[in-house]
Amino acid sequence: MRAFKTIALCAILASLSLGAAQAQAVDPKLVVIDARQSFMSLIAFYSAPLGAMDKGSMPYDAATASAAANYIAALTSLDQSGLWVEGTDRAYDESSLALPALWEPAADLNGKIAALRDTSLALQAAAGTDLATMQAALANLNGTCKACHGDYKFKPPK
Repeated sequence: MRAFKTIALCAILASLSLGAAQAQAVDPKLVVIDARQSFMSLIAFYSAPLGAMDKGSMPYDAATASAAANYIAALTSLDQSGLWVEGTDRAYDESSLALPALWEPAADLNGKIAALRDTSLALQAAAGTDLATMQAALANLNGTCKACHGDYKFKPPK
């Protein structure tokens, strides 16, 4: 019985050591990059029906527009500070599309995050009213996105 306890204890300690080693192998900056890209993918996912309505490839539906805008507003209202960690740019890892200049003071990252939230909340208020109102609010949101992506997102050569 004593040998069994010793073997079991050794197995538990070995598995804990392996888990600790695996945890240390995770690069926290890569986790941030992945989380930021996932955040952006969710915004793109919920923006898709709004874009389709805007372009006329999908009929305007107030309930669908409201639901999409609600999700975007909820996402952009989250605390994003953990997604925008300096040093998680393309210079660190090529999977990141963020350019290093994003963290320079002139980039005003916090201002851009606040503008994203504010225009998302305006879209949330407008989306379910009518197509023209939704289109105007969506244009404002798109402008906010372009204000950051235009200067601070890597664009692969064509």
